[in-house]
Amino acid sequence: CLLVNPLTTLQLDSVVGDHLCHGDSLGYIAATPTGTGGPWNFTWTDASSGSVVQNTTGALGDTLYASGGTYHVLVQEGANGNNCKDSLNAVIDEPASLQLASVSNDTTICQTGNALVAAVTVGGTVPSVLHWDHGLSSDTVQAVSPATTTTYTVYATDANNCPSDTDQVMVSVLHSLQFSLPDTLVICPKVDLLLAPDSI
Repeated sequence: CLLVNPLTTLQLDSVVGDHLCHGDSLGYIAATPTGTGGPWNFTWTDASSGSVVQNTTGALGDTLYASGGTYHVLVQEGANGNNCKDSLNAVIDEPASLQLASVSNDTTICQTGNALVAAVTVGGTVPSVLHWDHGLSSDTVQAVSPATTTTYTVYATDANNCPSDTDQVMVSVLHSLQFSLPDTLVICPKVDLLLAPDSI
């Protein structure tokens, strides 16, 4: 006798989860086939390189966790089916890493002087917010006037609360200039007196 498998159907859908932060573990594609020829075999391929990144056999569904990019999944019926196939492409989005693109150089001021410290961000999911210590606001540029040498630390978070790296700016404060004279100086009439500091 001849054994003939009945007709089977196969329809493939997917659900995609995007990364919130660069390098997190949240990005995925869930392949969900429906039909009468399951369980199915799944072959996942990186569309940019063509390399196979995951194989799963004899499953009712499959999920690929991966970094951002375009992926191709081929679903094929197993022993209960007629070797029917279906495939699809799906894209996992991943934001660029949030970074401090530039931070002010260390600087030196006199006592009672002012300095500007600043930071600029790139990447992440806009908008980003700067976080300065020493009670400073989130402004990009900060005017500071420390009484003593102070190091200001800054980092940023984006709309998904993803953090950037941390950087620092040191504002050095010079010692005040000291000048003293003796209480009494005795000189002869019509003789010029030259006063000169020993050091500065």
